[in-house]
Amino acid sequence: MSPAAPARARWTVVALLCAMSFMSYFDRTIMGIAGSKAIQAEFRLEDAELGTILTAFSLVYAIFMIPGGRFVDRLGPRRALAYVSLGSGLFTALTAMGGWPALGTLFGAPLAFLLVRGLLGAFTAPLYPGCARANALWVPFEGRNLVQGLIAAGAGLSSAVAPVVFNRMIDRWGWRFSFVYAGLATLALGLLWVWLFRDRPAENHSIRTRSDPPLVPPEEPLAVHASPSAPWGKLLTSPHLLLLTTSYFATSYVMYIFFYWTFHYLKELRGLSDGQSALATLAVNGGWIVLSPLGGWASDRFTRRYGPRTGMRVVPVASLILSAVCLVLGVQCASLWLAVALLALSFGFAGSADGPYWAAAIRLGGRDVAAACAIMNTGGNLGGIGNWSTAKIADRFGWDWGLYSAAAVMVAGALLWLFIDVTRAAGGSDPRLDVWKTEPKIVP
Repeated sequence: MSPAAPARARWTVVALLCAMSFMSYFDRTIMGIAGSKAIQAEFRLEDAELGTILTAFSLVYAIFMIPGGRFVDRLGPRRALAYVSLGSGLFTALTAMGGWPALGTLFGAPLAFLLVRGLLGAFTAPLYPGCARANALWVPFEGRNLVQGLIAAGAGLSSAVAPVVFNRMIDRWGWRFSFVYAGLATLALGLLWVWLFRDRPAENHSIRTRSDPPLVPPEEPLAVHASPSAPWGKLLTSPHLLLLTTSYFATSYVMYIFFYWTFHYLKELRGLSDGQSALATLAVNGGWIVLSPLGGWASDRFTRRYGPRTGMRVVPVASLILSAVCLVLGVQCASLWLAVALLALSFGFAGSADGPYWAAAIRLGGRDVAAACAIMNTGGNLGGIGNWSTAKIADRFGWDWGLYSAAAVMVAGALLWLFIDVTRAAGGSDPRLDVWKTEPKIVP
């Protein structure tokens, strides 16, 4: 066996996780694109009705996040993420039936769309806890920040290209067949995942063949399946996991604003045309795509140099404060395209902390990685309140103050990292978590 085989297999797994992240964000965002382009006009939906349909995914996704994390811990990432991909692909495709007689007539189009998108949210919920557990099983501790940053970059890339790609799909095939094709792509990715991925690296067929000696690491980095009963009391009362969750809430508070309000801010407040706003929004998303993996890479370097307790704080504290500074400067900047560049840096610096958040949750989860990650991500989803609260502040005091308040929330999230000790495993310490720090050895 080639010495590079374990590394190739690991990067294949990372590529699959990034692809699943990309397709998940594609599937969840295309409803808004199709809604404004075709569905609202066809079914005479009010803005409030479309907003309710879009909220159905987010609400059910958040509700099922913690059960989804436990689902991953019990089944292992191979089976759990296969169900995620197959279920997500199915209900993405079934979105096309929202207006067809089989489903639309039975429930009415709005309720049919609501039902299908809600079920999509339920099936999608275990995705990122599952990615985190696969990361913990396959990647040494000092490489996990980069992997989580790449997974986040996959989501950012999808958010950036989905409007262009899905608009063209609708123009060519219509919105119904476009949903079907997106669902089929997700289903195909799920089948590829089942074929290529194994929970234990030593079981991967690209590493171990009949003619090769068994690939045995000194000790598996993490059990594939968690304990039958998760230590919910410890997880939900761990001060370090709760601080991490609160900090992720603060960061997500701002990230949701970027995801949902950038186009509106640039068009209505900065006076750009639709085309210019779309281009500028793509540039702002580019900051997330580029800096997310770079932040993970840098965090891995600091962790190797200073140890996990100190090293994992450096990037989140520095990048979140820089994000807040760039956001304030971008709001104040009179030069339009310099303001866009500052907003891109702000979004990018916020994204650069995403990998360290997930790597810290993996560490704090102990034996119950996905459950701990699900708790943290629930806090992140609650950060979506930033969409509402920022708009409320903007209505009363202006958009400048709405964004200044978001920057203050971001700084608070950065400071919380000073009190987080990632070496205090909330799910029970597991000495196997950090043993596998080198490439697996071939045992003759």
